[in-house]
Amino acid sequence: MRIIVLIWIFTLLLVGCKSKEQRIIDYIENGYELSDSADYATARVEFANALKLDEYNIDALKGLSVIYEKTEKFPDLYRVVNKILELDPSNEDARRKLVNLFVYVKEFDKAFDELDVLLKHSPQSTDAQVVRASLYFQAGKVAKGLQAAENILASDPNNKHARYMIANHFYSNQQYGKALDMLAIGLKAKPKDLKLNQLKVRVLNVQKKYDSVVEILQMLTAEFPSNIALYKQLANQYLLVDDDINAEKVLKAFAQRAKSVESNLAVVEFFLAKSQVEKAENELKRYIKLFPDQMELQFILTDLLFANGKPEQAKRQLENILNEKNGVERLKAKNYLAHVALKDNDIDTHIQLYKEVVAEDSQNVTALVGLAKVDFGRGEVEKAISSLRALLSHSPNDPQVLLALAKAHEIQGEIDLAQDYYSSALKADSADSIYVSEFSRFLIKKGDSNFAEQVLDRSIKKGIVNKSILSLLAQVKLNLQKWDEAQAVADKLEKMSPEQGIISRIRGYAYRGKAEHTKSIAFFEEAQRSAPQSARPIAALVGAYLRSGETQRAHGFIDSTLKKNPQHLQAQLLKGLVYEFEKDFSKAEAVYRKALKLNPEYMASYRNLTRVLVVQGKIDSALTAVQTGRAQLPNNVNLAISEAVLLERLNKFQQAISVYRKLLEKDSSSDIAANNLAILLLKQGGEPALEESKRLAERFRNSEVPQFQDTLGWVYLNTGNNVDALYLLEKASRALDDVAEVRYHLGMAYLKNDRKPEAKRELSFAVKKLDQDFPEKNIAVAQLATLAD
Repeated sequence: MRIIVLIWIFTLLLVGCKSKEQRIIDYIENGYELSDSADYATARVEFANALKLDEYNIDALKGLSVIYEKTEKFPDLYRVVNKILELDPSNEDARRKLVNLFVYVKEFDKAFDELDVLLKHSPQSTDAQVVRASLYFQAGKVAKGLQAAENILASDPNNKHARYMIANHFYSNQQYGKALDMLAIGLKAKPKDLKLNQLKVRVLNVQKKYDSVVEILQMLTAEFPSNIALYKQLANQYLLVDDDINAEKVLKAFAQRAKSVESNLAVVEFFLAKSQVEKAENELKRYIKLFPDQMELQFILTDLLFANGKPEQAKRQLENILNEKNGVERLKAKNYLAHVALKDNDIDTHIQLYKEVVAEDSQNVTALVGLAKVDFGRGEVEKAISSLRALLSHSPNDPQVLLALAKAHEIQGEIDLAQDYYSSALKADSADSIYVSEFSRFLIKKGDSNFAEQVLDRSIKKGIVNKSILSLLAQVKLNLQKWDEAQAVADKLEKMSPEQGIISRIRGYAYRGKAEHTKSIAFFEEAQRSAPQSARPIAALVGAYLRSGETQRAHGFIDSTLKKNPQHLQAQLLKGLVYEFEKDFSKAEAVYRKALKLNPEYMASYRNLTRVLVVQGKIDSALTAVQTGRAQLPNNVNLAISEAVLLERLNKFQQAISVYRKLLEKDSSSDIAANNLAILLLKQGGEPALEESKRLAERFRNSEVPQFQDTLGWVYLNTGNNVDALYLLEKASRALDDVAEVRYHLGMAYLKNDRKPEAKRELSFAVKKLDQDFPEKNIAVAQLATLAD
């Protein structure tokens, strides 16, 4: 026993006596080993430990740069790469990474500048020449890219990168024979090269040489037996030729060998893609029995049971985890049950479960974010933001927290901050489709479809693709009027999803955009047949009839729908819209009143009825309709705002102000109510009203909504802040340059800032366009007269 103790003590002494240099070497070697096995989180810790002992250690910094590049932590990569270059300006690998970073953000001028430095330090480096050729292609300088790649091959005929670039150029230009010839030379030297073979697969697929593709993929799976992407690709290739049996065999064989969560899920996903939900469920249960420690499978089974309409089984699955597991899995199950309680509208249980989780783990992100969302629902947005920011200090890169903050700031109308947090959430977890979808939806809602297209395209290139992402991409392509590209997305979606209705609807919109109405109608009819009771396909089809001027077909279709189901509310509303299109407002009014008898709690019926009454000049009747709606739907914000607007039109300003104030007491986050009340108080005048107007409008200081910018600018102008007023009104006018009232406001701001030529220009436009009944038109005319030459 004494000998054992002495040996143990001696071992500790040896460990304790390791020099600082040796410890650094150990950390770095461990880091690279962990990096090679894709354990990037632990590898980063090892390299960081080395840097604590020597912050200028190049090898440790290089290791970190590899980690950040692999995990796409680009801000961190940029910082580390610059530190390496400070220490070693001639470091080729770091300089190359910097070039790639600038390419990634499409700052090609900076990329070329860094490339010049790289070539100065390494003029004979083939790798540097490859970077230059690649940069030319990515910057759209194709001729220079081809020339650079050919120059590389002249000195290094076996350079696969140069050969790939030229072959890919041929492929992109549909010169498939030339692409294959170029690849054949490279594959003769390196027959099992993954990159060259993958490009060959793409070319052969276009040529529909599917047997050859299968042979290549079989060879690659044998050569790279741990690469699951290749097995999935081979399975998909079999599916392309309707060979379901071999596709299933490939995935099951890989799962049996790998015995990993990912390989098991590949089989489950295969069955789901074939709409064989029961098979998927049974396969998942089998894997859970075989691998009880793969807890991820148990939660995926829960998802599947909910999706398959088996909520009670799903809840029992979660309760089993609660009873059998401790620690992280147990808390995850409880968080899941809290989410389920919310869906069941059981708010008390929802809150209680989250509180129980926090009691066990005070920093549990999911529970704390869930409780913050409860504050959202209660209108306590500032409180939620405060809680989330406190949580962010403990978990600065947690995507759940960042996403919740994005949504909170979006609710507050702080669009720039919201976008920053959406972007940060995606950077924190760029591999999760949720963050791609959420950021894209935000950008689409904001009206920035170009940026949304970039986000979605970039994610798809990384292999992050599902039905939701493709549907969003189709929406973006339609928004950008890229009709053919939208149809191409529909083709991809068709291979992934059995829901023909969505695909037909996309194609219908694309043909509508190209003014091919006959084809558009045919696809919308197909979409409607796929989901005969769904509102969107019916609305799209009626819209297509109206666009082609076929009102009788629209009436006929709606009447046939109502004959089958007289209670079909959506069909009733569409019938009213057709009458509105024909400008037969009295018939539209009668239809909407009938719809309200069918369902007096349906908001859209009140909205449509109010609209046709206003068009007919029946403002009192419109107000009565809205007030009836409010009695049925007392918490509906839109109806409350409609009532206030109509009261204002009837010059019942104090009543309108009262409606807005009560609305803001219930929901202080309502920007429209705050905006409209601020304008009314400004018109009312008097120091207390002006102060309240200013307080309300100042929530829009960081808003990107031009109408809100106009309101705050006009309030500032009327309260003596002329400089800020001009800044805001110029911004608003750039977005609303055809709105006479905004141009009038801007003209008065120029006048107050003694910029008379600009004031004259704006007021001239406003006077020509303003309605005669605009209350301040006389002021605009009088001010313009003072500016006459």
